[in-house]
Amino acid sequence: MDTDVSGLTIFGALKKAFQDHPSSPAYDFLGSRRTCGDMYADIISFSDRLTYLGVKRGDRVAICLPNIPQALIAFYAVNRIGAVSVMVHPLSSPNELSFYVRDSDCKAAIILDSLLGSFPEPGDDNGLSFVMPVSPYTMLPPLKRLATVGKRLRISYSDSVVAWVGPTAPATEPDTSPEDTAVVLYTGGTTGTSKGAVHTNRSINSSMSCMLGLIDISEVSRVLSIMPLFHGFGLCTCIHAPLCIGVECILMPTFTIDSVCKAVVKKRIDAIIGVPSLFKKMVENPFLASSDLSFIRVMFCGGDLMSVSDLREMNAFFREHGAAGVQVGYGLTETVAAVAVMPKGEYREDSVGLPLADHEVRIVGLGTADEVPDGTEGEICIRGPSLMAGYLDGSETADKVFMEHPDGHVWLHTGDIGEKDADGYLLFKGRFKRMIVTSGYNVYPAQVENTLCRSPLVSECCVIGVTDQFRGEKVKAFVVLADGVPPTDETRDELRAFMRSNISAYSKPREYEFVDTLPKTKVGKIDYRALQDS
Repeated sequence: MDTDVSGLTIFGALKKAFQDHPSSPAYDFLGSRRTCGDMYADIISFSDRLTYLGVKRGDRVAICLPNIPQALIAFYAVNRIGAVSVMVHPLSSPNELSFYVRDSDCKAAIILDSLLGSFPEPGDDNGLSFVMPVSPYTMLPPLKRLATVGKRLRISYSDSVVAWVGPTAPATEPDTSPEDTAVVLYTGGTTGTSKGAVHTNRSINSSMSCMLGLIDISEVSRVLSIMPLFHGFGLCTCIHAPLCIGVECILMPTFTIDSVCKAVVKKRIDAIIGVPSLFKKMVENPFLASSDLSFIRVMFCGGDLMSVSDLREMNAFFREHGAAGVQVGYGLTETVAAVAVMPKGEYREDSVGLPLADHEVRIVGLGTADEVPDGTEGEICIRGPSLMAGYLDGSETADKVFMEHPDGHVWLHTGDIGEKDADGYLLFKGRFKRMIVTSGYNVYPAQVENTLCRSPLVSECCVIGVTDQFRGEKVKAFVVLADGVPPTDETRDELRAFMRSNISAYSKPREYEFVDTLPKTKVGKIDYRALQDS
């Protein structure tokens, strides 16, 4: 397929692809499979339904669903009529749901039926005209669907609570520009208030095209679509990119690690895209330990920093079982998905790879627009077609994120610390906002965590700064110990000795706290703010 779709809308890119392979499978949802032609017809029908309900070009529609067929259909149908999809996590709290609706000024919301009681009711105070509750059960194969009759919620429909199926009106495809707003993706909120990153048709399609150029997803036939659609990584890499090249999406709305591993082997899923915690759990799963995985041709990890020790362990495990190695990448919500990826077949410790096609990465001095030499730490800045247009509220935050450099171009300042080596490979060090200043020295928690996780005593960890009378801040580590390691003073002394020989004196943790688990955000990242606030 020609992956240059920069001049098309998101729906236009899908339409072009589906016309090329209408009989190819589009998705598999717990055994229910639809072809590209079937899915295309579903999108057309649902866009007609939205048109009947009054949704028009420019309207914002919240899509608050897990990875179920209705989420895919709604996303493309909204884009077809020129409206804007606001992607919302279905496990958000009632306060968070209310914030997203008000912040994005949504006209309509397509939600999981179980959320109806906690989702904001349509009314003049929030701008919602209607909510549309949907059930994942209706998309199951016939026998499985019949078995869920008693589990389905009874919905009282009205003018403000409408059904997925109902009267339609022929939709028209407006003359939408690639530069028009298409999607709002909310940042994780782990560094402050969650912000809506505004993405255009061009930024979504560009991200998709660039990813296809480096991770070779075109070599495969089935991708594990486990990353959530509300996350740019999941939306672009696990859904939009595969569908646009005829790769079947294996949808898993809810899962356990056992169910994931069994599905991978049973369905011979040859592309797995996920976060570090997913791959870590796969390596530890006894079912995979005795399985031949030679059918896996693409494994891509992003969404969070991968420690060197974890990456070594994963690559050793998967290659021992015949699978491809794990490729890592770097990106953020403001760039949809990854903007740098380790090329297939290459491996450099501590590096997240090379910039994607048409993207540039440079390192500047903190608080400046001045580029620093290779091998020097500074702030990561990005320029390229997948960058967001701005934040939804148009606040001053965007003015601080975008900055014109001496070269005359506007660059995105990520707030992340990194460096480039002489070959142009990017090394990601951590968030600038997470930086700990202790006795006048800058300490980056991600670097300390990476080192600490190399110890065989440690399963996972999180490092924060805590107030200290003498140093201003001191480094504290929360540690989940490896199986069988006792939480004793002797273990703590062993960790101190390990860190003394592997990291600078000012960077080593002054305090260790052993915990059973670490708090996680909705996308599986370690929530360091929760530890800071505890």
